[in-house]
Amino acid sequence: SSKHSGGVGGAGAISGFKALNALVQVPKKYPGGATHAQLDGRVQEVRPAPQGGHYVQINGQDHYVPTERELAVKKGDDLEAGDVLSDGMPNPAEIVRHKGVGEGRRYFVQAMRQVMGNSGITAHRRNIELLARGLVNHVRMTDEYGDYAPDDVVPYSAIERNWTPRDGSVTGAPNTLTGHYLEKPILHYSIGTKIGKNVLTNLNKYGIKTVQAHKEPPPFQAEMVRGMANISNDPDWMTRMLGSYQEKGLMNSVQRGLTSDTSGSSYVPALAQGEQFGVTGATSGWKP
Repeated sequence: SSKHSGGVGGAGAISGFKALNALVQVPKKYPGGATHAQLDGRVQEVRPAPQGGHYVQINGQDHYVPTERELAVKKGDDLEAGDVLSDGMPNPAEIVRHKGVGEGRRYFVQAMRQVMGNSGITAHRRNIELLARGLVNHVRMTDEYGDYAPDDVVPYSAIERNWTPRDGSVTGAPNTLTGHYLEKPILHYSIGTKIGKNVLTNLNKYGIKTVQAHKEPPPFQAEMVRGMANISNDPDWMTRMLGSYQEKGLMNSVQRGLTSDTSGSSYVPALAQGEQFGVTGATSGWKP
């Protein structure tokens, strides 16, 4: 149901720098984090765990809910991958991985606004949306596509810009394409989002009559890259030198044969060369 779909209602009064930092850096051990379903299915069993807490079994797979977390599901509930099983702050990386880039961005904006509000900070939604678009913007390739190889981490915006619907995609009413994967963005949902119960509910709510989708998953999986590592996945190798993990980023750039564009959207290579900065192109007339 919608109460499990990744809202921030279970976050309570989570606030402060630690909570804000966790939203951006998505550590493996998420502070005050909720437990997420790792697959679609029905809750078959909820049983106490010997070490404390509970095990929630979904389609034969156990999900551990720690002692300090309260259960948010019961036996018989139908869930989708990424849905929350307990109270606590949902992990944006889990939302992105299971529900797609678009839904991940929506959740990030909602969660960031709530945490900032709990911390006594006023923030404009449009500013947080810009932050979400930059932070939640990566996919990991699972198959070859264009110049990309499996396991490459690629900006979703680059995929969306060059994407053409795959052979075998169909166009039809959303309720006839349950279980398919979107081939075109619709509402806030991104390419590759699986049409499940929650997606279908929103498509119907906003009067979407037709969508284009494919029965096979796309050649990538959405992935939230932590803020600290974000720039190390930039497609421009010189821009990668501006951030953290420089050795890893440079080695990967050499392996993949990446290039740097002094006329691109990044100011790093333009300043590194310096000859045309402020003279031609978008920076024309700029003076330090």
